[in-house]
Amino acid sequence: MKRTVSIFLFFFLVFALSGESGADYRLAVDDQLEISVWGHPDLSKSLIIDPDGRISLPLIGEVQAEGLAVRELTESIEKKLSKYIKEPRVSVSLRGYRREEIMVMGKVKNPGTFKLQGGGGLLEALSSAGGPLDNADLKGVIVSRDYETLEVNVESLLRGNNPGENVSLQAGDVVYVPDRFFEVTILGEVKNPGRYRVESGLRMSDLLAKAGGPLDSAAPRVNLDSGDNMNSVYLDDVLDGKDNPELHAGDSVYLGSTRYEVTILGEINNPGSYRLDEEMRLSELLARAGGVTEKARREKGTLVRGDEEISFHLGNVLQGEGREEDHVLQKGDQVFIGEAVYQVLILGEVRRPGAYPWRENMRIAELLVQAGSYEDRGDISEIAILRDEDEMLTVDLGKYFYGKAREENIPLQPGDVVVVKEVGTFDWEQLFFFVGGLRTIKDFLGISW
Repeated sequence: MKRTVSIFLFFFLVFALSGESGADYRLAVDDQLEISVWGHPDLSKSLIIDPDGRISLPLIGEVQAEGLAVRELTESIEKKLSKYIKEPRVSVSLRGYRREEIMVMGKVKNPGTFKLQGGGGLLEALSSAGGPLDNADLKGVIVSRDYETLEVNVESLLRGNNPGENVSLQAGDVVYVPDRFFEVTILGEVKNPGRYRVESGLRMSDLLAKAGGPLDSAAPRVNLDSGDNMNSVYLDDVLDGKDNPELHAGDSVYLGSTRYEVTILGEINNPGSYRLDEEMRLSELLARAGGVTEKARREKGTLVRGDEEISFHLGNVLQGEGREEDHVLQKGDQVFIGEAVYQVLILGEVRRPGAYPWRENMRIAELLVQAGSYEDRGDISEIAILRDEDEMLTVDLGKYFYGKAREENIPLQPGDVVVVKEVGTFDWEQLFFFVGGLRTIKDFLGISW
């Protein structure tokens, strides 16, 4: 019942706000107009705004129309005709809108490509895609245009707080509705350690509460691993709200223990606290803890010693290489092994080529939206996906976006290289020759497997 009411409210507000913006619609090229002059049928015409934004009428010649409201165009024509006709009465009717082709992706009922009337707003685009799903993050809807992105709080807009944020869309715009849920991990001295699916805006104290709160044996500092950064905050400051960082997708929170002398947490088979032996090194602690999991990030581990953070190459420590990284441990040390951040790479005719974080169930259309395709240059009818050493797939996303073949929107795998060729060019055999093997380009760009 609650879901039904929310959908009804969404479409009601879309209708109301669309009506509000209709009076302010600005004429555009290819709009169809019906113009009549009372008492002068010979001056009445049906016409289309030409590519330079003008219309041509008897007696007065060319008139600027693009960018004007219907009321403003009417006044402009009456003013010009007044030189020839006493008190002319002109009627301008909009018979057909230019249709703008835009793309809506993410957490909506029917993602894909849609045609809106010229000047159509963001709410109209969401409505065309069937409206947002229950797990949509309406506070951070992204509109991408060329090299620019705009973040819109649609939730506030639907409440009527700021109707001006119902941005007018243009041809080629991409609307992306993110998921408001993501996963974070909390390990160590809490009652219920593990992975939690949480909502955007969650802070560290909220996650501690979800995990049942800290144990009496928890160390005074809490460590937050955000991939490339490890931050340490005092537990009391978190609970008092003085230093309570907001969490993001993939973050890991670790609470060490005061009961033992060294602690190791993260992607470890047996995480926990261990007794410190004399001259005990990292490699020995890793062995005692059962070694690392398959998800462990081998490029980097972190040793926290008081206020100091010491990074080390986990792979080197495990393989016995670089003894200077196999640190001798001290009482109170905490070791954290993070989860590997898997990536995919997109190259070719896109606005933002490069490496992007891979997520479970990530599909190629989502990556293309993030990278921003060139509508006039990128050939989305034959996108290549290079996978492993000798496997190449091709997909036709044009069929997917126009609703003809949803199976073309295939799921991506970690390490995939996606290539969008230019329309009418490119030889895939030359691509393989140029790359010189898929492993080479992955290793060069530092993409995780």
